[in-house]
Amino acid sequence: MARVQDHEFPEDLFYDVENQIWYAPLGDGTLRTGFTSWAAALMGEVLVFTPKRLGHAFEKDRWFAMVEGGKWVGAARAGFDGRVVAHNEALVRKPELLTRDALGDGWMLIVRPERVVFTEQFSMPGFTSGEYQVTSTFVEGGGKTTLTTTILHKSKENRDGHLNSGIERGVTPAYDRLAEVVAGMG
Repeated sequence: MARVQDHEFPEDLFYDVENQIWYAPLGDGTLRTGFTSWAAALMGEVLVFTPKRLGHAFEKDRWFAMVEGGKWVGAARAGFDGRVVAHNEALVRKPELLTRDALGDGWMLIVRPERVVFTEQFSMPGFTSGEYQVTSTFVEGGGKTTLTTTILHKSKENRDGHLNSGIERGVTPAYDRLAEVVAGMG
């Protein structure tokens, strides 16, 4: 487990460092989310926690909860597009839980990702692509989730170089592993 300035960052969580939000994968494809303990400490005593309503959609970099603390008032901003599935009723009633136990009883929401957008760059001996945008969407239907990933390159040359690099040798095992993980979720 990583520690930064006496704050724990467990390795089983995913982190949005820019927004100081953690995400814990749950077995049904949803994510439990909350502020890092480092962020909670900077807020001071949390006085009010207001989550986005159940069933409501949210967009990347937009708010999915509001927090009012003794030293800070602001938004918990999402790292992806999604939908609020549940919120922590105990935290609504006792907002100080966020300061006391940010990684446990102070969790904020359970969300279902719907669209993840990020940029990356592909590099291997003899070829480095320019930066490109990756968009992954998740669509629920008939008891199944369909994942569609689209890659947008800035130029035809970058796209062709990426396609001709043999990337499928890396992508195929990654998607096979993803299928194994999903199958193990039940």
